[in-house]
Amino acid sequence: MAGDPSTLSNDHVLSFSKKREEEADSISYLSDEIIHNILRRIPAHILLKTMRYVCRKWHTIISDPEFVRAHFLRSTPGLLLQGFSFVEVDSKGNVELTRLGDPLPFPSRVIGSCDGLVLCLGFQNGRRIYYILNPVTKEHMTLPPAPSHDSDGLFLAYVPSLKKYKVLIMYFVGKQPPYFAIRTMGIDRAWRAMILCPSFRSNIALRLSYTYPSCIDGFAYFPDKNTCRLLILDLETEDFHGTYTPIEQGGASCSRYFLKMGSFLSLLLESANFKWQVWFLKDPKAGVWEKCFDVDVGANLDKLDVHVECCFIVPVLWLENGGDLLFRLKWKHKRPEMGQIHFIYHVSTGHVSRCGGDFNSSGICRIHVNSLATPHKFWPRS
Repeated sequence: MAGDPSTLSNDHVLSFSKKREEEADSISYLSDEIIHNILRRIPAHILLKTMRYVCRKWHTIISDPEFVRAHFLRSTPGLLLQGFSFVEVDSKGNVELTRLGDPLPFPSRVIGSCDGLVLCLGFQNGRRIYYILNPVTKEHMTLPPAPSHDSDGLFLAYVPSLKKYKVLIMYFVGKQPPYFAIRTMGIDRAWRAMILCPSFRSNIALRLSYTYPSCIDGFAYFPDKNTCRLLILDLETEDFHGTYTPIEQGGASCSRYFLKMGSFLSLLLESANFKWQVWFLKDPKAGVWEKCFDVDVGANLDKLDVHVECCFIVPVLWLENGGDLLFRLKWKHKRPEMGQIHFIYHVSTGHVSRCGGDFNSSGICRIHVNSLATPHKFWPRS
């Protein structure tokens, strides 16, 4: 049979071996900078399963923390669905779904994602146990026990200035307002209590009860669904401060969505049916907002063959750092036969493109970027 190694002569084997040696020699002539640029463009799961085995040099480069961070910063964000499926959508609406597989040997669910790592809640012997894991590498670690067994509400964040991850947890003691503690991975060996007044603790707890905070470039954002007040946690100094979001028609009652846009927090305000105003937080410390542009989706919804009076839309994810916006179309009345409809709004042209493929993002899903970050390098050994 052609290609069967048992049928190859010694001459063929020697010729093949010589060809591999020549290919290895040609790779060795490439500069480190060229190799880095090539490898940064390859998806994380391919780097892990294939590219790091090409040669020892490539394995060393791919394992280097500086390369891991550079690769993450260049990677495309997507959606991590429950069940650990990763969805990527390009500007043309093409959908690629990668089933990463559940890396935990027990029931678990995704709580949040930050810079390549995922925070999960698992259940063992009737107890809640929190984990940090990388769904690509399947590495995971157990978070140390909370200061109280009665704990709920936590999030994971990355602080670029420290090159460290931090975890904040909310826990309860009796009937008092919840307490908060924080740990810096790789430094702290115990939870550190955050000194906050009871009314402020209750305020944060209320916000955590209905949304997972956006963590972007060293800041965590806690919106309030009933007011225009936005709480901001500076993760480097661990200080809270507040700001107000822009108020347009409809005031605090209008639909508002916060999405990561590159290294900024963006705010989408629904000013009318299928019309949105897009703002971004230019200066988190000073609370300065700047308006970017308007989004008018309604004029092009007829291209999706849907009746606008029967649906509404929800912004899901920025693509191309703000060049395109992924929307999910939802029906005002449940219509299972219609399935899920996702479409891309192209900012530069105002046109829409329906996404190919079928994936369900109506359940709990998180914006996520696949990476090779490992939780074990960020937590001190006990």
